[in-house]
This record gives sequence, C-alpha cells and structure tokens, in this order.
Amino acid sequence: MKPKNKLQKQVFELSKKLPSISKVQMKWAYQNCKLPTHGNRANASKFNKF
Repeated sequence: MKPKNKLQKQVFELSKKLPSISKVQMKWAYQNCKLPTHGNRANASKFNKF
C-alpha cells in the first residue's frame, strides 16, 4: 500500500526504523497464531515455513 495522507506517510517512515523480526519470534508466531485454512493446498505452502 502506498501511503497517501500525512499520517500514513509518517507511519511508513517510522516503520522503517523498527528492528526486523528474529527467527525465534517468527517460529513462535507460526506455532501460536492460528491461520485460517480454506482447504487450498496451493496457498498453504507459503504459511508452513517451519
């Protein structure tokens, strides 16, 4: 999404300063956050990285 108004532009610039997510945090998210499944195996592979 391209930031369009002043607030969105400010949030976009500040988001660049955030640290990246670690592998431990990513693994925790995949194990603990339930993603909706729609029975489509073609799209399921992008969510099953661990």
